[in-house]
Amino acid sequence: MAETHSTPPLCQCGCGERVLPKRKWKWRKYIPGHGPRMERHCKWRGGTTLTQQGYVDVYKPEHPRANKTGYIRRSWLVIEETTGHVVQPGEDVHHINEVVTDDRPENLSVLSHGEHRKLHNAKRREAGEALKIRQSGESNRWAKLTLVDVRTIRASRGVTQRELARKFGVSEGNIQKIVSGKLWREDLREQQGRATQDVTGGDGCPDTCCADAPLDKSCTKKL
Repeated sequence: MAETHSTPPLCQCGCGERVLPKRKWKWRKYIPGHGPRMERHCKWRGGTTLTQQGYVDVYKPEHPRANKTGYIRRSWLVIEETTGHVVQPGEDVHHINEVVTDDRPENLSVLSHGEHRKLHNAKRREAGEALKIRQSGESNRWAKLTLVDVRTIRASRGVTQRELARKFGVSEGNIQKIVSGKLWREDLREQQGRATQDVTGGDGCPDTCCADAPLDKSCTKKL
């Protein structure tokens, strides 16, 4: 019987079965699961693949810790080959230079999952604090206000926050935070320190003490 356009073609793997079902406007080439695999597949990369997290996995289905597709983390294999230690389920392989594709033996160390998480959390906190200090005030490239604008806002009297927000192009919430000192804290601390210095004469001793009673034994400035 001659094959027609409606007759399913044979699977190209050579099994002799016909492909089903029809794929949109044309027939499939293979029955699901009969297509080329591994070295015969057009996307075969020698048994290595890059995960969404950036790690390199190697195809080794005989390994006891391989996933359901037969791949295992390459860094785990490097640790096993160099130290003989098999990475257990509660352990992680830490990359010292934080480049997860660099699986050189000198760049790898085995840590427990808790230790690994604490290490990276501490580094994130340090990086966040450094970024916060570096990008505060006018040094922040996204800052809409200058130091003069902030001091003008704090010195404004009889002007509503809505009017100030419209004038400087920011939200009322930011105006409220600037006035209360939640934003631009460095300038507020600098002003408070300058005011304290003016009152104490710059070294912790009130000017009135030294001016009115220069020989007062309670004053350490003149002694």
